[in-house]
Amino acid sequence: MAQPNILLIMTDQQRWDTICGRTACRTPHISALADEGVTFERSYTPVSLCCPARAMLLSGAYGWHNGVLNQVHVPERTRWGMYDDTVTYAMRLRDAGYRTGYVGKWHAHWLKGPLDYGYGRASMPSSYGPEAMQRSNFRPDDLYAYYAHKSPIRLAAERAIRWPGGGTWPVW
Repeated sequence: MAQPNILLIMTDQQRWDTICGRTACRTPHISALADEGVTFERSYTPVSLCCPARAMLLSGAYGWHNGVLNQVHVPERTRWGMYDDTVTYAMRLRDAGYRTGYVGKWHAHWLKGPLDYGYGRASMPSSYGPEAMQRSNFRPDDLYAYYAHKSPIRLAAERAIRWPGGGTWPVW
C-alpha cells in the first residue's frame, strides 16, 4: 500500500469557524482540501503565542521539553528556539521514507530553520535570522530559491503551485 500524502496547513490567529462553510468567510480551496482530507474538530492550542504553539505542533512536546517558551524573534526571548536534540514530526516522516518540505513562516527557532529539523526542502519569507535564511534558501540545487532571494517579486509567478482544477498560487 502506498504511503498517504500529508499536507499540514497551519495558520495564525484564525478561528476554527472561518473555514469549511461555518461562517460568511469564503475559503473554497481550504474547504475543498478539508472535504477530501481530515479536519481536527476539537483541537486546541496549548499556548496562545505563535512561536511556542508552532514548536509544540512541530515537535509534539510542550515548551519546557522543546525549549520554546515564548516568541523567539523578540529581544525578550528566553531562548533562540527549539533545543538541538528536539525530534520533530518531519524527522519521523523522513525516517519513514517521506520527502518533506516546509513553506511559509517558521518561527520555531531564530538561528536555525526547517532544514535543521528534518525537512528536506524549505522556502519561507525572511521572518527570522539571516543565517537560518541563508541555509534554507541558498541550496545549490535550488536556483529558484537563490533567485527569489535576489528578486522575489519577479519570480513569484514562476515559483508557484497549481491546485487541481484551480489557478496557480505563488510560493516564496
